[in-house]
Amino acid sequence: MSKVTSLRDAVSRNIYDGDLVYTSGWQGNVPYSASHEIIRQNKLIKLISGASCEIGDHLIAAGCVDEVYLSWIGNDATKGSHAIRRALKGIPRKLKIHDFNNMTIVSMLLGGYYGFPFVPVKGMVGSDLIEYNEIIRYTDNPFSEKDEETPVVPGIQPDVAILHVQRADEFGNVHRWGALSLDEIAGMAAKRVILTCEELVSAEIIRNDPNRTMLPGLKITSVVHEPWGAHPSHMPGFYQSDWDYRINVSGAASRQQESHEAFLKEWVYNIEDRNDYIEYYVKKFGYSKIEDLRLKEPILSSSINYGWR
Repeated sequence: MSKVTSLRDAVSRNIYDGDLVYTSGWQGNVPYSASHEIIRQNKLIKLISGASCEIGDHLIAAGCVDEVYLSWIGNDATKGSHAIRRALKGIPRKLKIHDFNNMTIVSMLLGGYYGFPFVPVKGMVGSDLIEYNEIIRYTDNPFSEKDEETPVVPGIQPDVAILHVQRADEFGNVHRWGALSLDEIAGMAAKRVILTCEELVSAEIIRNDPNRTMLPGLKITSVVHEPWGAHPSHMPGFYQSDWDYRINVSGAASRQQESHEAFLKEWVYNIEDRNDYIEYYVKKFGYSKIEDLRLKEPILSSSINYGWR
């Protein structure tokens, strides 16, 4: 059965107030379009991410997040999250923060993927992250002859994972390349997965390169064909990061709550969908601006032979 739907329906049917939502990407492949739809629908979520870039900033500034599990958040073009700083003061709403290092976020999601109740972690030992994190517990090490306690974190299964990928078929089978970040682990751990893709292709194309399949269709609940869905981050094989926009538009606006709200009104609330977003971008900056972001010269991998008999 085809899982293709609109982004509006995918967010409406899969994300509920109070859900723990994972957002994909590591500077690239970031699901900006889906995050903007969450804001338009005024959802109130808990956010978990390895490196959510500006979308975490936007969701917090819009008042759509009241709790975060994070190792990094903010606009890497402006070096920080101004929205999260304001939220610590209750603007626009109070935010509960669980701060981890990168490997601990990976460990929690990996624990959720495998169904483990908890996972031992040692990467934060010696830092004050443990002291100020109420989630971390200690347990005895059954394999040590010493009286040794090991820090542990819970395995986490997000209610929803939102992943932006290069291509998928209508059944949700996913091709992804480049930096995979935590996305494969999070997708397998999540209870529901919303997939947005640059290209919607035939199942035959997916089957022709099975080792590039990041997730099987049985894990996916909704597939959305969403070209430019990761803009202004980069998308390997399609477009580069829009640093001018990230620094001088979204980045500059994020420094104050009033300007951030004005940015959200202009680029999110007044925009109907991603097609409308791109049309508005072209109207404001010119067609040549977005064409400059599109990758012109492909860097192709070598062909391989799957034959075995």
